[in-house]
Amino acid sequence: MTYVKPIRQNYEAVYTNFTLQKSYFNRLISTTFTDENYPTYDETATYNTGDFVIETNTHSIYRSAKDSNTSPLDDETSWVNYGAANSFKMFDEVANTQSRFDTTVTIEIEANWYDTVSFLNLKNVTTVQVVQTDLDTNTVMFDETYNLSDYGVQSLYEYWYKPVRFKGELFIAGLRFLGNAKLTITFNGSTEAYVGAVVTGMRQDLGCTLYGTSVRIKDYSIYKEDAFGNMTFERRPFARIINAKASIDNTMADYVFQAVADIRGEVSLFSADERDEGYTSLTTLGYIKEFEIPFENPVKSKIPITIVGVA
Repeated sequence: MTYVKPIRQNYEAVYTNFTLQKSYFNRLISTTFTDENYPTYDETATYNTGDFVIETNTHSIYRSAKDSNTSPLDDETSWVNYGAANSFKMFDEVANTQSRFDTTVTIEIEANWYDTVSFLNLKNVTTVQVVQTDLDTNTVMFDETYNLSDYGVQSLYEYWYKPVRFKGELFIAGLRFLGNAKLTITFNGSTEAYVGAVVTGMRQDLGCTLYGTSVRIKDYSIYKEDAFGNMTFERRPFARIINAKASIDNTMADYVFQAVADIRGEVSLFSADERDEGYTSLTTLGYIKEFEIPFENPVKSKIPITIVGVA
């Protein structure tokens, strides 16, 4: 059972009468993802109801909520914040917002002093290539391509005729620990492929995951039934909830307790199964809701951890 406290980068936009700030995962060097085709925000311009703009310093989209709008972007009565632009949706703290691309795209991010990268809420992504380069020597230290095909077949008939699905998560914990490096990540997919989150950081241990760990879905979809029994459905995001059980040596109890205390109240990446062919459904971006250490004997403790994924 491990967690990763994500690497973050702060962005700031300074205007005449106001300042905007936004924090995203990772330290981006370059990207071939494209943004929505909206004009760049101009504080001297006048906007009407429904006009969209992109604030390019914080990579955020806003919609005007009134006509003859000359108000600053931080005026919540005049502007609606629509969140991150397409190229930065994968770096916000919500895994269910996705960056869209067609066929092939590449990003480069700093890779200093961490060993883990994870990809969440992927859709129609067929392969992911991760290349780690030591910038001091210009040497490639890690280069792997991951096929995300998930056949899930139990018979020869299913092998030939069952539609191919693609994995939605990928957890990589084998990066080299370097002081001056970058990751070059290439996504390949079909038209309208999506990346929900890219999370990097240093892996920390919370104990050995035990059988009895479970994962469930909290669905935010709406189900409506009229007076005649007709059902209508509005599909919405869901949250992944992991009820984990882990074993720790009691000599590590204080360390684990402090580690959980340090990441409370913020989003981290959790993985309850790091095996190469393990359960990717046990990886989520979320927060610890419940945690305790019951000292049942002098040597080891079995700790229950409830992790709630962010929808």
